[in-house]
Amino acid sequence: MVPRTEYDVVRLAELHELARAARLLAKRHRKLARTTRGRQHLADPALLQAAAARAWFGDGVRAELAEAAAAALLGGKLTLDDLTAAVHTLAVEVFTLPDGSAPRRDDTRHFLWQWLRPGEALGFLAYRDRRRSTISLTPTGRVAARTALRERAQAPRTAPWT
Repeated sequence: MVPRTEYDVVRLAELHELARAARLLAKRHRKLARTTRGRQHLADPALLQAAAARAWFGDGVRAELAEAAAAALLGGKLTLDDLTAAVHTLAVEVFTLPDGSAPRRDDTRHFLWQWLRPGEALGFLAYRDRRRSTISLTPTGRVAARTALRERAQAPRTAPWT
């Protein structure tokens, strides 16, 4: 199949979403263009790396679960099942679904796929064994995970009880 739009190339769509969320790109008159922030980040690789790490983690509940997933992967490569179990432990203890029930394992796995796809598109994650779904952080991914974790640890708290 010959791709007709960026959505025909999943990794490109993931990168576009991250760049738009970080306000590095904007669509103007049906054309995609770099913003002023995008030009500044492009000129400074460290700034771009930090912005990519922040966009990968996201914010809110997504960022809290991303912290758990990144911390688990900093310990070494894991299968998808092991990573799901590590993150699910936190999810069950901390979060509830809108109906008041605890998140199911499938909910955690769904979140993980939403976090793993952009991580792979950014080159932060690698699959070592596709049959067993063994996942690890690349050297760049280790730096990105540490950067995002450090920024989140040093950021001001948004809720009065934390």
